[in-house]
Amino acid sequence: MKNIYIFGVPRSGKSTLANMIFEELGYLIISSDCIRNSFRDIFPELNINPKTAMYNRKFQLYLKEIIHNYEINGKKKYNGIVLEGCDINIEICNELYNDGNNIIIYLGTENITPNEFVKNMRANDTNLDWTKKIDDKQLLEHAKLYIENSKINKKRCKEFGYYFVDTSINREEVLKEILNKIKTII
Repeated sequence: MKNIYIFGVPRSGKSTLANMIFEELGYLIISSDCIRNSFRDIFPELNINPKTAMYNRKFQLYLKEIIHNYEINGKKKYNGIVLEGCDINIEICNELYNDGNNIIIYLGTENITPNEFVKNMRANDTNLDWTKKIDDKQLLEHAKLYIENSKINKKRCKEFGYYFVDTSINREEVLKEILNKIKTII
């Protein structure tokens, strides 16, 4: 089976899709966000945080090594591995994972206004979400950035032949469609 790499902007459905893949296909989930947060909390001197992890080559190589070790040691337990998170840079992803044996998906939110983005986030916020802890004005600034990044990364995905999927509208239905497409590929 192919490993699956899901990356993209925050709150676009990466973790939700990864959990769907786990439930339907028995894939192990590795969250780069959880690993990054562990580095941030335990080794602050390394400066691995949401703004730097995506461009930190050693952090990216660390993620690859984790996947490699699970491939060797976890073959009998899992059908494959899904790596998901915001910390995967398109160029580094292409270098490290685009070998023809993996499925690479970018989830973006380009077809929505910043206000709609905030409204969607608030409608789905849980107490565990980082967005729950900031006010709407701050969240609106994040939304503008995520929408712009989605537009830029859509073009980059096309260059590398990755799947770019906009989850701005009807997110749950879109994620189900992606899962069904994955089933036909693996």
